[in-house]
Amino acid sequence: LKEVEATSGTAYHTALRTRADFPDDTSDALAARLTAKLHPATPFTDAGVRKLLQRGREVFVDLLVAETARSIPTTDRDRLEEELIVLGFHGYSKPALERWQPTG
Repeated sequence: LKEVEATSGTAYHTALRTRADFPDDTSDALAARLTAKLHPATPFTDAGVRKLLQRGREVFVDLLVAETARSIPTTDRDRLEEELIVLGFHGYSKPALERWQPTG
């Protein structure tokens, strides 16, 4: 996720890490923290932070599914789904599994 952030310029990793470090913060508080940390041209808003977190989670789960497929290794969706169930990630990864495209 750090690599995605570095290449895309979108603060997915930083936002998710900040949320994990400050789980009780409101969206306003997270926006203030991210603005102070990243110094963007336009300050983060509470709505912007919520959307950033949502998209960051999607990217994270897509990466998780892709890495799981590489680690088995498999290009078979059913086999990948079985592995995600065993790992306990299936409930979180259903949409990502639907988006997943085998490589190689």
